[in-house]
Amino acid sequence: MVQLPQALADDARAAAAQVRQAGFVLRLDQAECFGRGEAIWVLRPSAPPPALERLHQALATALAGRRIRLPAGPAFAPHVTVRRRASVRFPVQPVAPVDWRVDGFALLQSVHGSGGVRYEVLQRWPLAAE
Repeated sequence: MVQLPQALADDARAAAAQVRQAGFVLRLDQAECFGRGEAIWVLRPSAPPPALERLHQALATALAGRRIRLPAGPAFAPHVTVRRRASVRFPVQPVAPVDWRVDGFALLQSVHGSGGVRYEVLQRWPLAAE
């Protein structure tokens, strides 16, 4: 297991603590496959809410203020993973919407082990009530 350096975790916590925003609803209404090798089934919003974009930007700005940059790579792609290592791929398709009330966010660490990946919550922060 690779441990997140303590100084980096502390800086990320300090940055996240600066974010002030109201909660919002995330509507997941699209199924899609991620991954190049293995198929990963996900649910995504067809139109991410502006509040989610603001939260992402506020976190990126707060992290940059602590000299932590988000990694370069694909654009921000909000999603919920449904299944990893799926044997079937499918095209993007609409699904019955699932409304998810977002009332906080968390700092997680990916832990890779023999059983796959698990996520440890390092700290949580609430979003203000609407």
